[in-house]
Amino acid sequence: LLKPEIIPFASDLSSSDGSAAASTEWVKNLAAAHVYVDAANGSDSNGGFSASDATATIGKALEIAFGKDPQHAVLHIAGGSYTENIELLQRQLDIVLLGNVNITGYFALKSSSLFIDETENTLSISHSSASNPAISAREASEIYFGCSISISELKHSAVSCYGSNVWFNHDVSITVSNSSVPAFITHDNGFIHISGNVTVNGSVISGANLEITYNSENYQEQIKKMEAGDTRETKVWWMTN
Repeated sequence: LLKPEIIPFASDLSSSDGSAAASTEWVKNLAAAHVYVDAANGSDSNGGFSASDATATIGKALEIAFGKDPQHAVLHIAGGSYTENIELLQRQLDIVLLGNVNITGYFALKSSSLFIDETENTLSISHSSASNPAISAREASEIYFGCSISISELKHSAVSCYGSNVWFNHDVSITVSNSSVPAFITHDNGFIHISGNVTVNGSVISGANLEITYNSENYQEQIKKMEAGDTRETKVWWMTN
């Protein structure tokens, strides 16, 4: 049974012509809240419930999904470039990458979860603002990247983790343009887990908990240099597969 507050009305019809079939499509997709995004071929005037009716922006897709389902959404993102920020507050978001995706912007989660499906496609994040990390997780948030990821043009940290967990299940490449900021920040029992090779061009870590399950000589050497001159408590686990 649908909750009374989310029963679809005529005004919720997703097709451009307002057909009854669109209302059926809305009901079918309501529980899973699957929305499709395609920067090259989509339009923000579309309903978003199929690849052929995709939105052009991630922001519009989130508006559609969370406008009706207050907790959980699944975005299917076509390969391409997107310039926008993804911000989640008390939300659960799953992302399926349909190709290699480039995002100019940042991910910011507070009391939320983000899961990117296991895929051979890659995610690239370019973020040049000094105001926000490329990826931030706060207040018991959970982020899981099931893809290789590269983060570049950073003036802030790559990953900032406060009382949360961030999991990278594949290779990670990070370029920090501001040498005065660390690539990773962990505080309040936050933990960053990396199950892949790590390449970092820039500073290393500020905080406590970083776990790398594949042995990356490039990154290990930087950790040694940091530990030699840093008096803060830093715990690093190396587990070679």
